[in-house]
Amino acid sequence: MSEATLQATIADALAPLFHEGSVLINDYRTPQTASRQRGPWAIVALADEIAADPGESWSNPTVRYGIYVTLLDYRQGRDDRAMYDSFQALRQSVIAALLSAAPPVRGIEADTPVQEYFSETDEPDPDSMAQRLVVTVQETEV
Repeated sequence: MSEATLQATIADALAPLFHEGSVLINDYRTPQTASRQRGPWAIVALADEIAADPGESWSNPTVRYGIYVTLLDYRQGRDDRAMYDSFQALRQSVIAALLSAAPPVRGIEADTPVQEYFSETDEPDPDSMAQRLVVTVQETEV
């Protein structure tokens, strides 16, 4: 399976948790904007992490890819407690959906703390909350 196909598979697993069109695949070429009204968002991108192993007797190779999934939401009038509770519930739902996705997800780790996302001017946006996860997917077809 190609890395682009892995991204699409992860995006498909997350789609039921988000509004239509609110799961973005970041190809690092196409400009994308996450509006406040359509949140929360999931942004799927390839991570820099890859590991390959030829397996026993060089007969069953495996490749592990890291895929970034950034969760993003906006306050929209909620107080801090309600925002954190909502974000935590979203993250738990995302983790559950990813662990049941195919191909096998071998791990999910936080790559960043929960923090503000950036605005259109690349400044921290105090009305936002985001966290990037690294999803490790193992493939046996090399």
